[in-house]
Amino acid sequence: MESQSLGVPDLDTQADDAPQLQSDLARIKQAYVNEKVAPEILEYDEELVDRLRQRLADQEDKVQGLDAHWSVELERSMYQLELERLRYLLASYIRTRLKKVQLYAMLCLEEASPGEDGAAPTHPRLSRQEMQFVQEFFMDMGMHMKENILKNLPPGFDQLVRQSNADPTKDTMPAPDLDRHVFCRVLEDRGTVELDQQGLETANFEAGDLYVVRYKAVQDLLKDKWISLT
Repeated sequence: MESQSLGVPDLDTQADDAPQLQSDLARIKQAYVNEKVAPEILEYDEELVDRLRQRLADQEDKVQGLDAHWSVELERSMYQLELERLRYLLASYIRTRLKKVQLYAMLCLEEASPGEDGAAPTHPRLSRQEMQFVQEFFMDMGMHMKENILKNLPPGFDQLVRQSNADPTKDTMPAPDLDRHVFCRVLEDRGTVELDQQGLETANFEAGDLYVVRYKAVQDLLKDKWISLT
């Protein structure tokens, strides 16, 4: 009873959800590494991010609810350390994605699907907030380019996504290099995997193996969680 009056948290409750927390921390850490290494923008893990954000809010409430007493300083330090770990991993994950979103803003808009009945467009790998950011960023960037650069170019060379109007391809639109080599670790036995389009180069993917391969060859394996990047 005395410990409750001093504001000591229920450590049994904390222990009960420890496995879930450790699992989520491992997942967000790997999601951050995957995002950092992959040349393209990966699918946003909304469920995981929302759960960790709720965890952050709960931990902040616990820290604020602790009484200022020497007997709870250890518990306060534990909660505070967990808060910092969560903040760092979440911020790293989201910041890495935003860098890519800015780099590939034009491509994201081209890949987006128009919303129904006037709703905002959606993208299969971006969150709603990221999609809104893409639109605002592209408008600001486009206005800046037109006012400071494109208007000073000769007619026919004043396009944002083409070097010239005569070029049918959007050759100035940044796109990820899917042929870039990456390190990947096999999470589950997969058997023979083709590493080129001709099927001339193959590898036997077994759990725990580490490979250096072209990203395009393992793109779908990463999406289906057969591998992780490192």
